Amino acid sequence: MVSRGGRADVAEVPAATLPGTPSRQAFPIKEDKLIELAKEFSNKKNGVQNEDMLAPDFRFEFQVISLDRKGYLNAVKSFNLDDAFENLEPHYYHWRVDPFEVNRVWYTTRVTGTHTKELSVFGKKFKPTGKTVLGGPEQQSLVFNEKGQVRIFTGGYVVDRLVGNTKGLGGILGIFTALGVPVPWVFYNTLAWKVGVGINYAILGASKFLNLITFGLWRKLTSKET
Repeated sequence: MVSRGGRADVAEVPAATLPGTPSRQAFPIKEDKLIELAKEFSNKKNGVQNEDMLAPDFRFEFQVISLDRKGYLNAVKSFNLDDAFENLEPHYYHWRVDPFEVNRVWYTTRVTGTHTKELSVFGKKFKPTGKTVLGGPEQQSLVFNEKGQVRIFTGGYVVDRLVGNTKGLGGILGIFTALGVPVPWVFYNTLAWKVGVGINYAILGASKFLNLITFGLWRKLTSKET
C-alpha cells in the first residue's frame, strides 16, 4: 500500500506492458546483447537485408500502418529511399532496454536527406524536388523473442513536432510531408485510403445529422419562448 499526497493508502497499479512480456528471469538475452541485436537490425535496413532477423509472427506497427511479415517486406522493398536520397541518414541514438519490458529496445531517430533522384513508393513515382527532409525526434522500438528475432517493430511517433519540417509525422509519412506531397495521396486508391475516406464521410454525415437535430430542437425551444 502506498500513500499519495495525503490521500488514503491505495495499492500501487503496475505499469502496463505488452501482453506476453516475459519476466526478467525467463528472458535469456542480456541487455547489452539485446541492444547489439537492435543496432544490427537497423543496420540491415530494418531486417530487409537479413530476413532471418524477422520472427515468423513479425508485426510492423507504426502510427497509421499495421503490416504482417509478408506485407512489411513487400512494402519496404517497393521503396527506393537510398537511391532517391543519396545522403539519407537516420541518425540513431539513445538505445536502451525498457525497464518494464525486458525484451524491448527503444531508440530515437532524426532522419535527414536531400531528394535528388526519382522516388518510388508503392509503385508511384515522384520526381526529384531538391528538398531536404529534417525529421523530428522519432521514437522506435523492437520487441524480440527468445531467439533474438524481432517480433514487433514500432515507430512513427515524433515526440516534438516543433523540430524539423515533417509537421510531427514520422516514417514515410514524414518524408512525404517534408517534400510537400499531400499525405493522403500517397495511399490513393489503396484499401487504407478507401477505408479512411469512408470513415471521414461517415463522421461528416453523422455530424451533419446531429447538427440538424440540434438546430431543430433549438428552433422548437426558442419558438415556445416567443
